[in-house]
Amino acid sequence: MKRAAWQVGTCVAALVMSAGVAGARGASGSRVIVDDGLKRTAARDLVIEESTVRFVDGDERPRTLERARVLAILPGEDGGIAKDDGQIVWREITDVRRDATGRVEMVDGQVFPGRLSSTAAEAKLGRLRWSNALLGELEFAMDDVSVAVLLGEKAVLPKMDRSAGDMVGLINQDRVEGFVAKIGSEVEVEVSNKPVKLPLERVAFVRLANAEKAAKGARAWLSDATVVNVGDVRMTAEGMVQLRVPARGEANASMSIGADDVVAVNLDAARLRPLATMAMRVAATPKDRLWAKPPTVRDPIASPLGAGEVEMPGPMTVEWTLPVGAERVAGVAELPAGARAWGDFTLVLEVVSGATKKDVLRERMYEGKTSVEFNFAVGAADAPAAKEGVKMRATIDSGESGPIQDRVVLRRVLVLVK
Repeated sequence: MKRAAWQVGTCVAALVMSAGVAGARGASGSRVIVDDGLKRTAARDLVIEESTVRFVDGDERPRTLERARVLAILPGEDGGIAKDDGQIVWREITDVRRDATGRVEMVDGQVFPGRLSSTAAEAKLGRLRWSNALLGELEFAMDDVSVAVLLGEKAVLPKMDRSAGDMVGLINQDRVEGFVAKIGSEVEVEVSNKPVKLPLERVAFVRLANAEKAAKGARAWLSDATVVNVGDVRMTAEGMVQLRVPARGEANASMSIGADDVVAVNLDAARLRPLATMAMRVAATPKDRLWAKPPTVRDPIASPLGAGEVEMPGPMTVEWTLPVGAERVAGVAELPAGARAWGDFTLVLEVVSGATKKDVLRERMYEGKTSVEFNFAVGAADAPAAKEGVKMRATIDSGESGPIQDRVVLRRVLVLVK
């Protein structure tokens, strides 16, 4: 059922904000450029123009790349990612805006921290108005919304089959199920063909049963954890980033913000995808262990490009199902700081297609070798694929010292798709 009789663009940016001083720092700050072969190059003094990307590389050499060859821009690498206790530390999106009490998650993976707009009650049927610290006043079609968290500290989002229908979560943990018709001065839900109006102060979240959509086009990750589709990206030598945010129909809304507020950019979200969002399963654990701690994945929402870290906390084999057309996989494997005293194992990466297996990495990791970069072609994908598709398999094979502290973190793993 449609919540309105028309469809419009994903969002309308009504307020332009800038941060000149912060932006000046961001222009010269450390970045990583990912090219069309998934090669990563350290960069500073970054300038993005219509057809070229100019920067100074890690060897202090001025460089120019064709823009068509650049797939993404990441924050600069800054050493280890783990505390001594082995817990993953997130430290790339740090500027949490204090006026953000909730967030909106879209069906295509966009995320907008913030709060319900003060003009939400004036929105037309099937529309949601939202206020975001960096983008200003936004308006969405409710058919494009997956979740609207209104009171973040009160929201406990349950897992839900999208076919189950809409759900409103209340601050006392009660649930109201029915068709959500409006989110404005109150939340209106149709329950058994009768309207039920819920005061906003009682509503923690609204989950809408809209179908997921694949990400496409360019997408930016901002310093307040906003993830937004953009029609174009330019970065000036003065440290300002010019963006185009999709508006109604074919129109575009231009805006300019400081470079420090742009954490990362994926210039082709359909081709460059994060491993962290792909289906994963534990394929094997040591037979002499009754129970093994499962792998953990850093929330993609809080990770630039959605490439959340994956930690394999002990000897095991983990498999990911790669998307159809996967061509190449690249990332970094790291032995966490808290595991370097005793950790000593062989990390094996394989590409599996039906009965065909191919080793793409076999590396001993220990105190003297704490990280390894990998970048490999998915050659097995050219073989006749089994029904379950092509998989990437990672195995921790314990060394002579046994399984103590044998664990690995896979960082910023990206998959290039045709």
